[in-house]
Formats: sequence, structure tokens, C-alpha cells
Amino acid sequence: MRLYVIGPVSGHEGDNREAFEEARKRLRAAGYEAEIPHDWIKPGAPWQEAMRASIAQMLSMDNRRLPVYDGVAELPGVFGSKGARCERGICEQLGIPHKTVDEWCAEKPARRSRTCGSCAHFAKRHGRYRDNDGVCLMAGVTVSSKRPVDGVNPCGNGRKFEVAP
Repeated sequence: MRLYVIGPVSGHEGDNREAFEEARKRLRAAGYEAEIPHDWIKPGAPWQEAMRASIAQMLSMDNRRLPVYDGVAELPGVFGSKGARCERGICEQLGIPHKTVDEWCAEKPARRSRTCGSCAHFAKRHGRYRDNDGVCLMAGVTVSSKRPVDGVNPCGNGRKFEVAP
């Protein structure tokens, strides 16, 4: 699972980068991929510019029009930060999962799943690829086995599966 970290930045020494880096380290140790706004926003950027960049990153979509991030991890002090409250409010309104760093670390991350490989570009037609836990939604086979269903790709595009040795 991939998480975006939010929290107070303005008014903190070094834009609170140390706290964000520590949160990222903890989340990675718990099995998550984590990114922080400091990766995308230049130091000393004006508040409104930084917020626009952070919100845009938090809401970014991949080339299949699926969210890049599976959820948002909150640093302590979210309610004392105008920007973090804004980001949290967006999460609530759009149904983006958001929890504290501690809450995310306390639970086991869901595996980021894939389709069978040959039909990955049809994932939107079959359902969200992140929700299928490594099983092709059409064929019902695991990614690791890549076993064919009548030897034909379940998407119907005519490509044959390559059976793993």
C-alpha cells in the first residue's frame, strides 16, 4: 500500500522535515510505501503554492486514472495546522482513507495487487486492480501461477498466457 503523509509544516524548524522523515521510516518498516510533501515542494515555497502542490500530489492519478496513493497518514498536530486540516478535509469529502501514522503502523498493510499481467491494461474494465489481492478478476488465477483459462487471455484480446516453468 502506498501512503501520502500529511502534517504541520509551517512554523516548524526545517519545515518539520525531520518528523515527516521519521513517519516515512516507521511506515516503511511496517510494510508501506510512503511519500512526504518535502519530496515534491521546494523549501521556503509560499504557503499557498506549497498547499496546491501538496494537494495535487495527494490526489494524483496514474495513467489508468487510479489514485496513486491508497491512503493518507497523519502526523500528530494535524488539527493545529491550517494546511493539514484542509488536506484532511479533502480526504473526508472524497472518501480517501486517512489515519494517524500510529494507526497505519498498528495494522498489517494490504498487499498491492496485480492482475494476471497480460490483462493489466484492462484492469479498469474488470474492477480496481488494487482490490483483487493478486488474483486476476476474470480468470481467478494467482499472479504467480499465470495458469491459462482454455489457453486464452480472459480479457478476450487473443493473447495467450505464457505458462511459468
